[in-house]
Amino acid sequence: MSDEIKLSWKGTLTSKSISLFVGIVTEKKYNNGQIEIKLEGKNFEKNNFESFYLSTVELNCDNSISYIQELSDMEIGDILSVKDRRVRSVYREGSSNNFLFATIRCNSNCLMCSQPPLDVDDTIENYNIWNYTIDIMVSSPKHLTITGGEPTLLGNKLVILINKLTSKFPDLLITILSNGRMLALDSAIETLDQVSNKRNVVFAIPLYSDVYKQHDHIVQAKDAFHQTCLGIHKISSLGFPVEIRIVLHKLSNPRLLSLSKFIHMNFPFVYHITFMGLEIIGYTNANKSQLIEEQSPHSNDNLLDSLNFLAQWKYNVSIYNTPLCHLPEPLWKYAKQSISDWKNGFKEECQKCIKKDDCSGFFTWNLKSATALPFLHEK
Repeated sequence: MSDEIKLSWKGTLTSKSISLFVGIVTEKKYNNGQIEIKLEGKNFEKNNFESFYLSTVELNCDNSISYIQELSDMEIGDILSVKDRRVRSVYREGSSNNFLFATIRCNSNCLMCSQPPLDVDDTIENYNIWNYTIDIMVSSPKHLTITGGEPTLLGNKLVILINKLTSKFPDLLITILSNGRMLALDSAIETLDQVSNKRNVVFAIPLYSDVYKQHDHIVQAKDAFHQTCLGIHKISSLGFPVEIRIVLHKLSNPRLLSLSKFIHMNFPFVYHITFMGLEIIGYTNANKSQLIEEQSPHSNDNLLDSLNFLAQWKYNVSIYNTPLCHLPEPLWKYAKQSISDWKNGFKEECQKCIKKDDCSGFFTWNLKSATALPFLHEK
């Protein structure tokens, strides 16, 4: 493998010329059915601290953005960013599904990517947002996911943010969603070795096939399989826990058992293996013919064989993002309520299902095409 991994993007810094405000919600009030919230935080363009108001009606105030929808979801302690009259939820005080968005850039281009990468370098802006957000966070989250794009493209800034988080919140568990390719580089490993509390930082890395050509095709990147496998070994050698993720679709399903055996032979040290349902969003919509199986009686059999194999070797295995009615009963014990609260939904017929409280439900953007088969009595 080449000593360098070509990054399939380029871009220019955007944060130098665009104003940015990050603040915490300190007040929320209702006026004739309308909502107004007050933010206190930092204006990065002026490099000073000020108050900012958001409202669903016109405000007679210089520091305000009017006609903002969905403010009813905002609560005191939440942290928002405002840029170019766009409002973004950065951190929600009452949620267990917070994530640190590192960058929109990525060095892969997966066929089923739910967050397609853009050719824009937003790393400094996202670093600035979170470097300040950590300062003003009030209470400790139990878990935080770092996602993108490819988070390792932040380089040393990623290490700074992780160390700042774990220093302020020592019990925090962090999961980094990475394709693992950058981890094959010695320079990236040397940088990540500076993370102070490695046992609390999990790298969740996808592996889609035991055949290199198949994996490379799915992620649309040459040599990705070799880079990812090497990256898993290197990052684990530093003491980071590793989770391997497998997205279930027409290209991965036929070799699930072979892939499970490959993981057992080559990565017996991984602490968690997850099989994940497909999100029908982003690139998946454009690649449905390659990814979605209309009817495949063998797909659940392959999944069951794979989980039984891994379970007999005492691996920690789970199924994410898949409702119980889409799984045979022997797999229910592996199914987790894994979909983040802000993108989780149920069909109308799910309301009468006796298994609803134990079920992951659907991605909200999957609901239109999803089929629900509610259980009306115990099996």
